[in-house]
Amino acid sequence: MQRKIHIIVMLAILMLGVSISINGVRAGGIVSSTATDAYENDNTPALASLLVVDDVAQWHSISIAGDIDWTYFPVQAGHVYRLTATTLSPFTVVFQWQGHALVRQSDDGLLIIPRETGNFYVGIRSADGQGAPDRVYLLQLSDVSAPATTDF
Repeated sequence: MQRKIHIIVMLAILMLGVSISINGVRAGGIVSSTATDAYENDNTPALASLLVVDDVAQWHSISIAGDIDWTYFPVQAGHVYRLTATTLSPFTVVFQWQGHALVRQSDDGLLIIPRETGNFYVGIRSADGQGAPDRVYLLQLSDVSAPATTDF
C-alpha cells in the first residue's frame, strides 16, 4: 500500500511539472526562488546552448524579467523540424529566430523548413517579458520530415 501511495505521489509531482534548482540544475521537487537552469548563461545567440534533434526534452526557465534563452541546432535543407516549448506553469513563450528557413509559429511550437544546411538559432522568452522561478518549460526538437518511400 505504501508503495502505491509513493508511486501516486511521484506521478502527481511529475504531472505538475514542478522543479527545483540545485546548483543551477533542475531536478524534480519544488522551485527555488533563485532558480536558473543548467543552460544559463544562454542570453545571446553567441552563448546559445545546443539542442539535439530527437533527444530528450531540456528543462529551461525564464526566471528573471527580460531573460531570453537562446538555443541552436544543426538543420538540413529539405527536412522539417518541430520545436516545442511546453510551459509547466501558466505563462506563454514567444520565439524569435535567426537562420534561412520558412517558419510557422503555432500554439504548439515552431515548424521550421530550412532553406540551407547549417545552424539555426532560436530565442525563447516570456510573452509579457516577465520572469519568475515557476516559469519553467520543456524544450524539444523533432525531425518531422516525411520518410522517403521507394515505390518500385
